[in-house]
Amino acid sequence: MKKKIIIGFICLLILILGYLCYKGFLLFNYRVDLSSGLKVELKNSTETITIKLNSYDKNNEYIEFGDVAYKNLGNDFVYSEEKSIINSAYPLYVYCLTNKNTNELDAVFKVSKTDSAYELLSADVVTSFGSDFKNIDKKALLKKYDFNNDYDVYKYIINNYDKNPSIFSSRDAIELNYLIKTFANTAMPTANITFITGDLSGIMYTVNNNIVYEVHLTHNKNNYVFSFFNQNNSNYFDLEYVKEFMNNIQFKN
Repeated sequence: MKKKIIIGFICLLILILGYLCYKGFLLFNYRVDLSSGLKVELKNSTETITIKLNSYDKNNEYIEFGDVAYKNLGNDFVYSEEKSIINSAYPLYVYCLTNKNTNELDAVFKVSKTDSAYELLSADVVTSFGSDFKNIDKKALLKKYDFNNDYDVYKYIINNYDKNPSIFSSRDAIELNYLIKTFANTAMPTANITFITGDLSGIMYTVNNNIVYEVHLTHNKNNYVFSFFNQNNSNYFDLEYVKEFMNNIQFKN
């Protein structure tokens, strides 16, 4: 009887050691490398803007860009052919506002189109943003944790970035931590994040004390980016301006 107890204890010990070694290997293999990108700063990153879209106004002049139309910023903004990128899968249009007295830029507006964060994370390719995701079945993993769009991705980052998995975490939890944090450290700028809800879905980065506002809106798996740059301490763009801009956005379908 005593011999059976000893054998049982040894078997249990072997199982425990095997479990610890396996989880230790997973934690080591899926550790997050902070040297490849900036550590995300998530201060004041719980703000939310609720957008209610205005009805189409035929008296306004709209500019079309892909599936989106936005209100013209005004005749003082001049399209820059030199800075724009047109013949690309991801076009970029740049408009500049020059101060008539100083002949220097007061503001720059950019509009571009990219893949959404969710689409990039769930893509079949192994490598994204220059980081190897170690052949994780990303689609299955995101589906298991009920990720459906960019809002889910960024909300998870905000709520879980400072949390770390342990040896008691599941393999899926360890892989998700690695996947999401690698994305955050590689693809996200150092900025405050504001969530956009209501009639629009997305996020807004605010960079360098309101010098730059970068709005990301998801529509039909595409990510439309509207960037507002204040130049030479002009303070031309502010939060109310950006909100009013979003209020007048129109999507074709």
